Amino acid sequence: LQAYRQRFGFSLAWRYALDRDEMVLKYKIRYLSTKFVLDRAGVIHYTDFRPASYNTWVQALATVGVSR
Repeated sequence: LQAYRQRFGFSLAWRYALDRDEMVLKYKIRYLSTKFVLDRAGVIHYTDFRPASYNTWVQALATVGVSR
């Protein structure tokens, strides 16, 4: 994941986590590029499995109150 972050130029603030809670099974993830934006209660507000641009992330994160 660190190599992926570096290859595509994501900032050091880009976060990732190991799947200790079996989210792959829970959310039926089928693609490695699957992305979710969840609120603090765990409700999914955005799902995507295609490459996402910066503007896509800005819009997706705005759904849970995260702004630039």
